[in-house]
Amino acid sequence: IRKYIDTLLPDGTWQDIDYADEQRSGWKTVEHLGHLKEMSFAYANPKSSLYNDENLLKSIYRGLDHWLAKRYQNSNWWWNEIGVPRAMRDIEVLLNNHLDEQRRNGVIEVIGQYRLNGTGANLMWAAELALHHGCLTENSVQVTEAVRRIVAEINVGAPEGIQDDNSYFQHSSRLQVFHYGKAYLDVVCKLAWQLRDTPWALPDEKREIVSDYIVEGVQWMCRGTYTVPGTMDRMVSRKNSLQAADMRPLMRLWREVDPRHKDEIDAFLNRQESKGMQLTGFRHYPRSDFTVYHRPGFSFFVKTISNRTLATEAINNENLKGQNLHSGDHYLLRDGDEYNNLQPVWNWEFLPGVTLAEGAPSLERRSFVGGIGNGTSGLCAMDYSRITKEKPQDSSELSVRKLWAFHNDIIICLLSGWNCKELTGNPYTALDQCRQKGPVWVGTHGGNVEELHSGKYRHEHVEWIYHNGIAYAPLKPVDVTLQLGPATGSWHSINWQYGEENVTEPVFLATLNHKAEPSSSGFVIAPGTNRWEIQNLLSDSVWQVVRNDAECQCLKFDDGLCMAAFYSPGAVEPDSLLKLSVNKSCLALWTNRELWVCDPTNVGCVITATWRETEYSVELPPGGQAKAISIQ
Repeated sequence: IRKYIDTLLPDGTWQDIDYADEQRSGWKTVEHLGHLKEMSFAYANPKSSLYNDENLLKSIYRGLDHWLAKRYQNSNWWWNEIGVPRAMRDIEVLLNNHLDEQRRNGVIEVIGQYRLNGTGANLMWAAELALHHGCLTENSVQVTEAVRRIVAEINVGAPEGIQDDNSYFQHSSRLQVFHYGKAYLDVVCKLAWQLRDTPWALPDEKREIVSDYIVEGVQWMCRGTYTVPGTMDRMVSRKNSLQAADMRPLMRLWREVDPRHKDEIDAFLNRQESKGMQLTGFRHYPRSDFTVYHRPGFSFFVKTISNRTLATEAINNENLKGQNLHSGDHYLLRDGDEYNNLQPVWNWEFLPGVTLAEGAPSLERRSFVGGIGNGTSGLCAMDYSRITKEKPQDSSELSVRKLWAFHNDIIICLLSGWNCKELTGNPYTALDQCRQKGPVWVGTHGGNVEELHSGKYRHEHVEWIYHNGIAYAPLKPVDVTLQLGPATGSWHSINWQYGEENVTEPVFLATLNHKAEPSSSGFVIAPGTNRWEIQNLLSDSVWQVVRNDAECQCLKFDDGLCMAAFYSPGAVEPDSLLKLSVNKSCLALWTNRELWVCDPTNVGCVITATWRETEYSVELPPGGQAKAISIQ
């Protein structure tokens, strides 16, 4: 703060701020208001050494007068109608009676630049400004209308906002839980806390919607205070974005707003502070094509895409390399540091879990994408395709059917039904691209084991890879490429709001190299496996691949749990007791006592399933929800 005072120029500007900046995302000019807000807080805070400091107040006035005279504007409406008014609102509240009438009127005019429209977080930001503007101008009618708009926006199932599976959409059908969804919660939690015990307090049914979204949605999409790219869309190209899951300040407010859910919110807070029991279980969010699997030792996330959800956006010069996001990328978190701030050094053509090939750049969204689980274990599946759109007469295609199965501490991915047409390069699947922590071991056919450090390696007949307590094992020996050690890049290359200085991070990148005409294949990821136990894991496996072809992918685990993706009518027989046949494409999970089925196309249908030698007619609802059959 003293530096701000010392470097403030006579005209009320700072030399290190670019007042001519035109960036639509990280607008440099608005740093001026950021300085004034910090200075105002120091002036108003009784614990500050600059509390009520006259010299500080004079500096604030000078900087404030400059902005009120210039009224800077940005080509991105958000800054003019939301970002700038919110900053000015905070300055006004902090200074309050220390502003003379002329300055106060100017500040309130800037706050009044909001427009009460939009949906989701954008509407919430505007309504919050309308409410506070009404308080500052003593306009109770405006306050009441702002609260009405806020309450009305707390609903479920609109095109944007909280969805019926407790995911969150903004900018159409894009999952935005820790971008716009967090901004939405930021307004709701703070205003609900401010308005409690007043005539404008949030109704019970609205508090229930918000609590459900937090408990069944938000907390499942993170581990601790870390999250993954699939929960935030283009925001992944911003610094520290993967730490955006820190909800602690908001949750401390919300547990006072809705004491009925205090125990669940406290448990969430404890997990964010690395205390208490870790969340465990399986969730699939059919509205947003997102799958989560939490175990005591790790969390695994998969973001798929269908013809019901949209590809990631790249607007305002953000997310410049993210065209392959949300197309089957998966992430494994244990301590949260695995991917944090690796974005500038990533090779974005090798996102973890994604299958690609040169010559088929455009994603073709299909309908067969979904997931099913019993709360503890589950699967997700995706009919995946990339094509060339520029020259239909010479079109190329890469398509493959992918299934991820989650049970106990094992993740298994199956790949089958390949179609590789006119590709300029062989297809490949990135197993992982995370921060390298320590050496890497590779086991090849014949029992050979090699320890690797930095460098690029290509090994044939690889049976397993081990890094940082995680085993990666192809279902059959394959050709693998490893890139280990320092990687360099810049934030500017993915988001123009940042400078061009380079950063360097140690990276572990493991890639399965498929043949020109791949056969059915897959891989296993086993977190927490001891390196000396890998061979036992593979030779005495607790799973069996029952089928892995273009029509069906099916697994059976040694405790009797079976999972399958039926891409067409068919049957599987893991054993005589667990035989299952279906007359339509579907996803299924079953034991000898329970059967769950769902329609991954989300359309809904009536399916005939024959299980335990009994025929069942099951009406599957739209929306990808599962139906269960039990035998007592």
